[in-house]
Amino acid sequence: MFSALALGYFVWEFKKVVINQSGIDLINPVLPFVKKRYKWSDFDYYLNVSEHTRYDSYQAIWIIVNHKVKLRLSSFAYLNVEQLRKEIEVDCKGCFDVSYFFQVFYMFGLLKIKIENISK
Repeated sequence: MFSALALGYFVWEFKKVVINQSGIDLINPVLPFVKKRYKWSDFDYYLNVSEHTRYDSYQAIWIIVNHKVKLRLSSFAYLNVEQLRKEIEVDCKGCFDVSYFFQVFYMFGLLKIKIENISK
């Protein structure tokens, strides 16, 4: 049972990220024909976020559309977040520091990100 859940999580969460001039592609490593493609023009901006867990924190990139998180790239799942950050062709609005409790609401789109809460 646990192994089925772990495999399901792996298939759902972990994607191969391919960044090119036109946008960003997310490819499922287990099912490579399952992919999502985003154009750079689809995004408004991105934020650097320190995501907190119970025992550790991870650097993440939250790509925002209409003040909601559209795409999340975390160093928990991706070792090359710094390289991805350099290749993203969307404006960075700064750092967003949020508590563990509220980051869940932001990630699921239940709260909108306000520009005044972002530090440069």
